[in-house]
Amino acid sequence: MLPQKLSFTTFLLDWLNNVIKNNVETITWESYELVITKHSVPYMRTQLNDIPLHELQPIHLQRYYEFKLASGLSGNTLRKHHANIKSASSYRSLPLMEKIKEYLEIIQERQKQNKKLYGNDYAKSGFVCCWPNGSPLKSEYLNHKFKQLLSENDLPPIRFHDLRHSIASYLLKHGMSLKEIQVWLGHADIGTTANIYSHVDTEMKKNTAQKIHDLFSKNKSKQANPAKEGIEPDE
Repeated sequence: MLPQKLSFTTFLLDWLNNVIKNNVETITWESYELVITKHSVPYMRTQLNDIPLHELQPIHLQRYYEFKLASGLSGNTLRKHHANIKSASSYRSLPLMEKIKEYLEIIQERQKQNKKLYGNDYAKSGFVCCWPNGSPLKSEYLNHKFKQLLSENDLPPIRFHDLRHSIASYLLKHGMSLKEIQVWLGHADIGTTANIYSHVDTEMKKNTAQKIHDLFSKNKSKQANPAKEGIEPDE
């Protein structure tokens, strides 16, 4: 888990220097660096008192954009700022479930064996999901296999991304709060999570109504056929 007192600026700088530096083109990284070190970090430190990451809300970013717009930056430039901040914010830390840990350890051991097997021909992509030779899986392949899996199990067709909505619905039905689900899914605005809740809440109300209907129907059936319940009718 991320430290409770981690500031947003520390998070941004760590993302800039340790997460993406070796994973993007130099010119791309330099554009990120310009936005973060010259604009985002100074503002967060002076205007928001180096706000902790877990306290950052959409309103804080909105005020940042308004401040920069008033200072003379163009709307197009601010859209780039937003894209950078959104990219950084998409990285978050979650507890590793034991079953997932065990599965990842199996994959790790398998990849070690494949590296020995392929030698210098092994592609050091660093991806967890890859082919035996180390090259990453393409999104087209994942989408194809996902559709195939749904078809084989007689499940309705959905997009791969819709699994996020599915897990949110499942967690809501099992008693998790909106705030817990917002944090787990990384929704910047709890309103996004609430929209899912609205959908699930309507479904749950329909199920409740059906159960009440079934209960009254059952009682009505008992009243109409008392002898079947072991009760003698009045003479």
